[in-house]
Amino acid sequence: MTTLANPLAMPLQASAKVKFYEKLCALAQTLPGRLAMVLVFTVMLKATRVNAWWQTGIFLALLSTLPIYRKQILTLAAITWIFILPPLLINPLYPDQFTKIAERHNALSWLRFLPGSHINGGLYSLLIANLGLAICVAIVFTFALTYTWIARRYPKSIIGRRPVTGLIVLMLLLLGVQSRLTGWVWFAVATFELILGHYIWFFAYTLSEPRPGGKSPPIQIGYWRYFWAVNKCPIGKGAQYLDRVVARNDQDLAKIQLSGMKLMLWAIALTAIRIIVSSWLFGPRSESLTRIPGWNPTGWLPGFDDALHRAIIGNPYPWSLRWPILIAHFLFLILDLAIWGHKLIAIARMAGFMVFRNMYRPMASISIAEFYNRFHWYFKEMLVTFFFFPTYLRYFKKWPRLRIFFATVAAAGFGNFIYHFLHYDRNIYEYGLWKAFVDYHPYAVYTTFLAVGIGISQFRAHGAKKDRPTGLRKFAAILGVMLFFCLMSVFDEGSTMRRMTDYWAYWTDLFIP
Repeated sequence: MTTLANPLAMPLQASAKVKFYEKLCALAQTLPGRLAMVLVFTVMLKATRVNAWWQTGIFLALLSTLPIYRKQILTLAAITWIFILPPLLINPLYPDQFTKIAERHNALSWLRFLPGSHINGGLYSLLIANLGLAICVAIVFTFALTYTWIARRYPKSIIGRRPVTGLIVLMLLLLGVQSRLTGWVWFAVATFELILGHYIWFFAYTLSEPRPGGKSPPIQIGYWRYFWAVNKCPIGKGAQYLDRVVARNDQDLAKIQLSGMKLMLWAIALTAIRIIVSSWLFGPRSESLTRIPGWNPTGWLPGFDDALHRAIIGNPYPWSLRWPILIAHFLFLILDLAIWGHKLIAIARMAGFMVFRNMYRPMASISIAEFYNRFHWYFKEMLVTFFFFPTYLRYFKKWPRLRIFFATVAAAGFGNFIYHFLHYDRNIYEYGLWKAFVDYHPYAVYTTFLAVGIGISQFRAHGAKKDRPTGLRKFAAILGVMLFFCLMSVFDEGSTMRRMTDYWAYWTDLFIP
């Protein structure tokens, strides 16, 4: 006997979900509810190995219970994180690598003024190191405030017209000069550049903020290097963007924090998927630090680094493995960035900011430009703000298509390259500015092809019909986009110093059985 579906079942289920959410939202507006939510969230931070997880939990509790003092708490958090995660050389080998570099410059004795680099332990050494770091950061902040004042006070000056370009040029000059210095002079220049390198794009957002009513917006130090993301790319853009998406009342805060909890749960689910799939694919070669008790698969796929090395020495894996290795490498790149971004955005939302997700359904992209927009949204926004729009507003105004294409190349090509070149400044300290620049040429090739691909994609989208493809046309478009970025991922190693011929060896082996 066939049972007829109840047409009221779905509306009733939806109504039940709405009522449950409303009750949860009401609970999240109470003080016990907020604290309980922060406590659960902090446990999830610990479970997902977030740096400074308990300190993050403390500041989230302060922001949840004292939202009217949000800016003051953010300022305190930004200052605290200077000492928790110092803005110094980004490298798992720090301080060992930096110690060797300082030794070459006869500045080893000065490292006692930097955390992690002091030779003798103890409370006194720790205090000296943190005091030295505080002085170095204060000097950089003083420079930033002065630089911003000059740019705003004299908008027609060189700094006023090209403030971000001035910061980049200064960074390159410091990196070039430091290789010829020794002693305390090298230490002063090197630490100034290292700290400036962490804050440069945050300073750039402050410099580029529009002036409502002709008045310069206030400089808010609490929005320099947010405690939820201390990487060099501002995950949250600038102060004006965060002020637009901040919670205005208790109900807004509850909804935003619940969305942060949901995003963290999604990050945990993706982490579990990564652990299981990577263990099954790679076995003991899996990069995951977590192992499932009682399950020790042997794996059937080598890692991409191993496959790339084999291709370089002329002993590549069989053709039947080369494509699965690359596809797995590409998919795990997306998965890792999704997990990382979801955790950071979840913390930002728990802090009361309804910021946009860093990654949003990139696998549904039907064009190269759309994928790039969805893949790493805040990095794309940074390139658009500091490279695309300045180029678009100045050049080729009479040729609209060339104007867009040239601005795209400036952002996704030059801007992308210069960001990563400055980001991995440890290579410059190790090899010198010019050698590091020459050795970084594979990434320049990668960004050039990427920029051209995005530019052509924009041309095609401009001339295409407004409606999105469906069915087989949509599937073919998505497949083409995935194939493009999958092939490009061979060259996308921003931190590694390899030759172009090394990547080319693996790339050509993909098409030669």
